[in-house]
Amino acid sequence: MSDALKRRDDFGRRLEGLERARRRRRFMAGISILAAGTAAAWVVSTGLLSIFPGLRLMPAAVFALFWSAVAVSVAAGARASAGGIAARPGELAWELGRRSGNGSLIASAWEFSRGGERLGRFSGILLSRTIEEAGKALQAFDAAPILAEAGRPRWTAAALAAATAVLVQTLADPGATGSTLRALGDPGISFRTRTSNGLIAAPHRAAVLSGDDAVVTAVRAGSRRDPVHVEWSVVPGIWQSTEARADTIAGGVASLEAFRHRFAGVREEIVFRFESGGDRTAQHTIRVLRRPVINRIDAIVEPPSYLAAAPETLRAAAGRIAAPAGAMVRLSGETSAPLAAALMRSSSGADRILEPVPGGFAGALVVTGDDTLGFVVTDLAGLENEDPPSIVMDAVADRPPAVEIISPDDGAPIPRSQHVTVVFGAVDDHGQ
Repeated sequence: MSDALKRRDDFGRRLEGLERARRRRRFMAGISILAAGTAAAWVVSTGLLSIFPGLRLMPAAVFALFWSAVAVSVAAGARASAGGIAARPGELAWELGRRSGNGSLIASAWEFSRGGERLGRFSGILLSRTIEEAGKALQAFDAAPILAEAGRPRWTAAALAAATAVLVQTLADPGATGSTLRALGDPGISFRTRTSNGLIAAPHRAAVLSGDDAVVTAVRAGSRRDPVHVEWSVVPGIWQSTEARADTIAGGVASLEAFRHRFAGVREEIVFRFESGGDRTAQHTIRVLRRPVINRIDAIVEPPSYLAAAPETLRAAAGRIAAPAGAMVRLSGETSAPLAAALMRSSSGADRILEPVPGGFAGALVVTGDDTLGFVVTDLAGLENEDPPSIVMDAVADRPPAVEIISPDDGAPIPRSQHVTVVFGAVDDHGQ
C-alpha cells in the first residue's frame, strides 16, 4: 500500500509541477505582450512627432495614442497572465489526456491523487492501477509543446523586435526621444506652444548629374502662414536665401500647400533647408554626380619588325598619330574616376573593347589603314563620358626603295683606260 501512496504523491507533484511551469510561461507571455505593445506605441509616437513637428496638436494626439495603446497592452497582458494564475491542475490534466489520447485517464488519476471521501466509492486496486497507468502516460507524453504555447514565443519575438526599433530610433535621433517624453508627460504643451508653419521637406533626388537642375519641395503642415524661404550653402558657413515659389500638391481629401525651388545647372554639392517664421527644416544635401573624363591618352608605336626601328612613345597623344602600316599601337588612358568598361570606336566599324585598369584603361591595335578612333568610358556608377575624344590614325605606307645612277651620264664616252667609276644613289622612306 505504501508503493501506491508513493505513486499517488509522485503523480500529483509531477502534475502540479507542470502546472506551475505553465503559469510562469503565461505570466512571462503577459509581460511580453505589455512590452511589445508599449515599445511599438513609443516607436509610432516618436515617428509621428518627427514627421509632423509643426502640428500644434500633435503632442496631445501622441499622448492619447500612446497611453491608449499601453492600456490595451496592459489589458491583453493581464488577460494572458490571469489565464495562468487562475488555471488549476485539473484543467491541465484534462488537456494532457486529450492531447495524449488517453481521454479522462489523467484527469481521473488527478482526482484520485487528491484523496477525500469520494475515494471510498472505488476499490483500492482500481485507484492504484489508474494512478499507475496515468503516471506512465504522463511520463511518456512530451509536454514541451503545451509549455511553449503558454509562453507565446511570437509575442516574445515581437517584444524583442520592438525594443530593437526603440533603440535604433533613439540612437538615430536622440532629440526625438526628448520630444516624445515631453509630449507623454505633459499633453497640455500642445495648447501652450505657439503656432507653427510646420514645414516638412519632401523627399528629393539625393544626387543629380553635374549641370542638371534639382527641384526641392517643402510642405506646410502648420497653421501659420509666414513667407517661406529656401536657404542654401555651397561654401560651409555661408548661406544664401530666396523666397520659395508657392504651389499645391493634390491630396486624397484636401490639397497641401507646397513650396518649390529649382537649383539650375547644379555643379557643386548644395546643402539646403526651408525657413518660415523662424522655423527651419532639417538640412538636406544634393550631391553632384560627375561623368568620367579622359584626362590624357598616351600611345606607344611599335614599327613592324622588318624595319628594325625603335618604338616611339607619344605622350598625351591628341588629334593625330602617324604610324607605319602594320605597326602595333599600344594605348593607355588616364581618367578622372575608376572605370567599369571602356570602348574604342572605329570609323571603319572595327570597334574594340578596352581593359579598365587602375587609373584608366589600356588597349592595342594594329595599323591597317587610315582610321578615326573615339574613346567611350563608363564609370562604376554607370555614367559615360560626354563628348568622347577622338584620334585620327594615319597609316604611312612602306614605299619600295628607289635607285638611280648619278654618274656617268647616260651616253658619256668611255675613256681610253677603259675604267669607269659609276656612282649610284639609293633612297628608302624608312632609311633601310
